[in-house]
Amino acid sequence: MKDVLQRLLFVCLLAGFLVSVASAAPLPRVKSVRYDEGSLRIELSGKATFKTVHWKTANRFCVDIDAEGIGMAADELDVNIGPLTRVRWAQWKPENVRIVLDLTESIRPVLLTAPPADTIVLRVVKTAARLPQTPPKVAKPVPVVPEQKPVDKPATTVTDPIAPVVESAQSALIRDLRVERDDEGRPVRVVVVTDIPTPLIPSWTMNTLSLELPNTEDGGRERILVVGDETLIRARTSRYQGETRVSLDFTRRVAYTVAPLEESNGYAIEWSMEIPPETSIVPEPAPIRPNKPLRELTIVIDPGHGAHEIGAKGRYGFEKEANLDIARRLRSALENKGVRVIMTRETDVYVPLQRRPQIAMEARADAFISIHCNATKSPQSQGVEVFHRRDNPASYWLAWFLYQAHRETTGLPGRGVKADSRAPQGGLAVLKRNTVPCALLEVGFLSHPDESRLIADPRWRQKVAEGLVSGLEKWAGGSE
Repeated sequence: MKDVLQRLLFVCLLAGFLVSVASAAPLPRVKSVRYDEGSLRIELSGKATFKTVHWKTANRFCVDIDAEGIGMAADELDVNIGPLTRVRWAQWKPENVRIVLDLTESIRPVLLTAPPADTIVLRVVKTAARLPQTPPKVAKPVPVVPEQKPVDKPATTVTDPIAPVVESAQSALIRDLRVERDDEGRPVRVVVVTDIPTPLIPSWTMNTLSLELPNTEDGGRERILVVGDETLIRARTSRYQGETRVSLDFTRRVAYTVAPLEESNGYAIEWSMEIPPETSIVPEPAPIRPNKPLRELTIVIDPGHGAHEIGAKGRYGFEKEANLDIARRLRSALENKGVRVIMTRETDVYVPLQRRPQIAMEARADAFISIHCNATKSPQSQGVEVFHRRDNPASYWLAWFLYQAHRETTGLPGRGVKADSRAPQGGLAVLKRNTVPCALLEVGFLSHPDESRLIADPRWRQKVAEGLVSGLEKWAGGSE
C-alpha cells in the first residue's frame, strides 16, 4: 500500500512539473504580415492559438493572437485591393497581438488555417451577389430634338491647394548625417538632414536610440559614423522592416530631445547624461505655446475617417459625418479670426492615415487637430478625452488647452488628457507620424444615449467649434 501511495505521489509531482514547464514556455512572436494575391499571411515564430472577431458595423475583421511580443513595430499596410483597404497590427495586451483588417464592406474573410498554427492564412475575397432574373427591357423610341447651338461659357478652374499634398507619395531622401561637437571636442548633437519633411519615430532598444523615418530612403547605402566617445559610440543608418532607421549607439540610456531644424528639413538630436530618461512626458510648469496671435497661425484640421472608413456608428448616424461637420464649423470659426486653415479632407473621401500628418508637415503648420467621436460596447461610457503624441511636450499643451475648453463649453465629464501609448511608439498613426504639435480629440461617445443625441444636434456642434477656438486662442498665447 505504501508503494502505491509513493507512486501516486510521484506521478502527481511529475504532472505538476510538466504543467509548470509548459506554462512557462515563451509565447511565439509575430515575424511578418504580408498580403499576396488575395491572401493575408501572418508568420509566427512558433505555433500559437488565436481567435477572430468580426465587427460588422465597422467593416473590420480582427485576428487576436496569443503572442508575447510583436517582432516588428506597430504599423499598418495599405492594400486597397478588392474589399481590403488596410491591415494594421499592434501589441494591444501584454500577451496578445491584434491584427485588424479594414474592409470596404461587411464581409467575413475565409480562415484557411485552424489554431494552433505557426502561419495564419486568410483569404480576403468579395462574394458576388446573386442578381434577380428580370426580363430584358424594351427600349422606348427616343424623340428627335433639334440640335441646339452651343453657347460659349468662360472656363472655370477649381484649384484645391491640398490635392498635390494628399496625392503625393514622394519619398524623402537623407541628405546628410553628421555629429556636431562642442569647443572641447565632445559630441553633443546628431543632425539628420532630409530633402523634404518626414516624420520621425524614436524608440529605445537596449542602449540604442532608434529613429525611424517612414517613407525615407538613404540612396541605397548604409552610413556608419564612429564616434568612440564615453557617451556616444557611433551613429548609423540602416533598413529595417522596409523603413530607413537612424541608430545612435550609446554606452547607456540617456535623456534626449528631438527638434526640427530651422533652416532645412530634418532633425537635431541632443542628449544629457545627468537626467534619467522619462517614459512619458511630464508637463513643464510653463505651457509650451507658439506665443503669437492666433491669426498668424496655420492650423490643419483632420476630420477622422471618411468614405468606406465610417468610424463608429451611432443611433443618429456615422462618426465620419459628425467629424466632418464639426471640422467644417471649426474651420469657419477660425477663418473668421483670420487663421490660415487647411483641411485634410473637405468631403466624404478617404485619405490614408500616413498622408494626413504629411499635409501638416508640408504646410509647416503650427498645430494639427484630428476630430473624432468615441464609442464602446458599454452604453455607460461617456465624456471627452484628448490624446497627444507622448514624446512631444508641445503636443501635450495643445491637447490640454483643447480639453479644458471643450469641457467648459459642453459640460461633458472629463476622461483626461492622455499620451498615445497604445504601442511602444504610440498607436495612433496621425500622431506618431507627426512632427508638428498634434492632438486627437474625442468629442463624446456615440454609444452613450445622451451624448449621441448631442453630437447629432447642429447647435451643439457649433458650440463645440466655438469652444475649440477659445481653447486655441489661449494656447496661442500671443497678444492681439
